[in-house]
Amino acid sequence: MLYRSKRKMKKRLTAKPIRSAMNQLEKGKKVSVVAAELKVTPRHIRRLRAEFRETGSVHVPCLPGRPTLQPPSQEEVQMVLDAYQLEKVGVLRTAISLRRAGHNISYQRVYRIMKENGLVVPRLVRNSSKSRTTNLKIFTLHRFNPDAACFKH
Repeated sequence: MLYRSKRKMKKRLTAKPIRSAMNQLEKGKKVSVVAAELKVTPRHIRRLRAEFRETGSVHVPCLPGRPTLQPPSQEEVQMVLDAYQLEKVGVLRTAISLRRAGHNISYQRVYRIMKENGLVVPRLVRNSSKSRTTNLKIFTLHRFNPDAACFKH
């Protein structure tokens, strides 16, 4: 059974309802009435009004979710490739050496750059049968050695 919250999700306001809310507030409507019409909290409307008063406009997020990643700059790509060429190690060690050198490039970014340049080979998917296979191999190796500890009684 999935747990569901009893609270409703906040409604995301777009540019049109925000403009109409600001117009209604300028005409003298109460904040609580405008918030009830748009099905958001009065605090949200007050925050939008404060931002509108300070800047003259309100920032409206374009798309919900995480922002899109910026492509790495040529400097970042060159730094990662140079760091890799010095030691020829994996992604983690390359990211650590860059961090120690004072460059703030995340592990995910280093991985992406190295993958685009063909320096990273994707790992095989590990499944739960690996441990059984390993145990089977150990058993098979001991099977042909009668002096092994597992065969002594």
